Order: sequence, then C-alpha cells, then structure tokens
Amino acid sequence: MKRFINISATALSRTMRLATLLLLSAASAGCIYDNDLPYDPTRSAETVTMRFNIVTHDSRPSLRAVGGEAALDVENRIAADDMKFLLFSAEGHLLQDISSIARTQNDDTTYSAYTMQATFEEPYFTEGGADDTVSFQIMVLANWPKNAVAQIGLLTNIDDILASAATYDMADDFWPTFDDKQSVGIPMYALRSFRVTRQQLRQSSANYPLVFEGSESITLLRAMAKFEVADKIEGKNDDGYPKVGSAVVLGWNSRGMLIPNNFENGKQVTAPTYPANPSPRSETDERYGRRMRQLDYAAHKGWTTYLPEMSLLSPTRSLSITIENYAEGGKPHYTGEKRTQRYTVAIPTGEEWSHMLRNHIYRIEVTSAKGGFTFNYTICPWDSKSADDITFD
Repeated sequence: MKRFINISATALSRTMRLATLLLLSAASAGCIYDNDLPYDPTRSAETVTMRFNIVTHDSRPSLRAVGGEAALDVENRIAADDMKFLLFSAEGHLLQDISSIARTQNDDTTYSAYTMQATFEEPYFTEGGADDTVSFQIMVLANWPKNAVAQIGLLTNIDDILASAATYDMADDFWPTFDDKQSVGIPMYALRSFRVTRQQLRQSSANYPLVFEGSESITLLRAMAKFEVADKIEGKNDDGYPKVGSAVVLGWNSRGMLIPNNFENGKQVTAPTYPANPSPRSETDERYGRRMRQLDYAAHKGWTTYLPEMSLLSPTRSLSITIENYAEGGKPHYTGEKRTQRYTVAIPTGEEWSHMLRNHIYRIEVTSAKGGFTFNYTICPWDSKSADDITFD
C-alpha cells in the first residue's frame, strides 16, 4: 500500500517564491536581469500536474555482488510533514520548494512507497528545448535534522547544496520511532532527473496527471548502515541457553554525511562519504559505546543498531559481546563455566568489510559459545533485490 501526498500550488505561492529568488539574487549579485534566472519569470505559465512515486528500495539488481534484505517498516518510514520536495531546472537552479504547500495523505502499512501529486504553475516549463522537451530534477530530503534543512533552505542551486556538506549527529539513544510523541526516522536523500514533452505537460490535469513510477520512481537512499549481531548459537538447551546477552559497538562515528558523493538514483554507493570531523567515540569505554537493541527476526534472534558510515580499518572498531551460558540460578554446562562471559573482538575486515557503507546491512552471526565463540559475517544492500547473501567465514 502506498502513502499519498497531494500538493496544490497557487499563483500566490509562485509569486512569493519568485520574489524570494529575486531577493536572494539581489543580495548576492546586486542588480537583477532576466538572464540571471534559468527562465523568463514574466512569461505566462501553464498549470501542470505531476505524480511521483517515491520508494525506499530499488527493484533492479545491485551493482555489488551481495544479496538483498527487506527493511523493517520503521526503517522505511518518512516524517511526511517535514519532508522537503524541491524542483530544479536541468542546470540545477532551484525553481520551487513545493514541500510546504497544504497536503493530505492516506493510511499505509509498510511505508516502502509514497506517492506525491503536485498541481502547480512553473514558467520554466513553458520554455522547452529544441525538440520541444523539458528537463528538470527533483530532490527529496526525508527525516533530516531541522538545522540541516535550514542550512539547505538558504541555497538556490544543487551545486551549492552538495558543497554545503550537510551532516547529522547521532544521539546515543537514536532509534527510528514514530508515535504520538515523536517522529524520528532514518535520514534519506534522493535526486532524480526527468525529461518530458511540452505536449505531456499541456495534457496533464488533476484527474490525468503526468505519472512517474516504476522505472521512473525516485529511490531514497538511507544515510546510515544497519549492524546486526545474530544469535545462531547451536546446541541451546530448552531454556534457550547459551545465548547472546548484549552487544555494544566501540569506536563508532557519531556524525555522518546526509548526502553521499556521486549519488545516482537507484544505485548503491560503493565508497563512503565522511564529514571533516566524524566525531568518533571511545574505542575502549563501553559507557560511550553504541548499544544494540534486541530484536527477533523471522530467521534469527539478535541485536541491532544503526550507524553513520565508518572505516573498519582505522582506528580500531570493536564489538563487545556478552554470552549468557545458563540461566541465573541454573547449572553450568561444563566445569568452571561462568554464567556470563564478555568478549571484546575487533570488527572483522575484508574486501567487503573495509568500510560500513550507508544503506547496507552488516551482520555477524554468532554460531558457537563453547569456551569462547565463533562467528560468520555477512553484508547485503538494504532492500535491493538481487542474488543470495555472501557469507564470509
């Protein structure tokens, strides 16, 4: 089921937006001439209606040889009232911010797809190219912190937005939560180009909008990685022991970039994008570690957290895991066994594990806890549909 957001821009909102652009240009350049804008703002504009499908996954195979994993509903969810939906020219000039215009939405269950319909006037669409087509771009900023949104709101072209290097700071207790008290989601970003004919624009209406869906959908990319410790310990007793009792990440970055370098709609990143200061936490003190929460998945029980992108090569990134060997008041499995045992190990590294990349899931599977523990580890793009997971022993 999809989430619908209906937008209707009036002539008054267009006039206010043009006035804002002119004032911003005047502040930076002094005089204003028609050629300072990517179109002639005095030219009459036709009313157009467009419908965009926005998804949090891509139906095409991933570029990387790793598998796909479905997201939890809360990991897909967008705080729709705070989402920014920006319209740019083909050259990257801001045309309209239509995200603040009145909108309505319907109920939905998975939050993996959203539909936005906009009816508005735009002089840029009257220009047309030599082949009578019009190209434009849509940028979506979802679940961004208010200070980052305010920072972007002062900029009027895509290049300046990318150069602003907007960041987010992750609170120690961050967890995506949507309830009556708060709406806190995973930050997401998208930018997509479109090309339409003037005839398509002229024929569009509220009842027959110009629709962009399927292969033309806008695909949001999460700004975080997901890290799991799966409890797949073999030989458990009837009470479920031994089991993983807790998991804490040490040396994690608490600051991340909201927009990745070299973003392409519908494609996973292959390299991290770090802020100038990623604000790493202590490598040894668990008080400043990123504590995982226990979640039960269909395939396994385990512990989960979300992290900004980070290198696994340097500095040391460690994982502190507590194994509960038997219940409190119970009996050990073998002589000298402690009820709980804590292990601190370096997070494994390898060709696929040199960095934790945004929009990917990194999973350690604990398979044994006899006198120590052994594990496998897996990586897969978040939500892409491709081959089976690759597991590294």
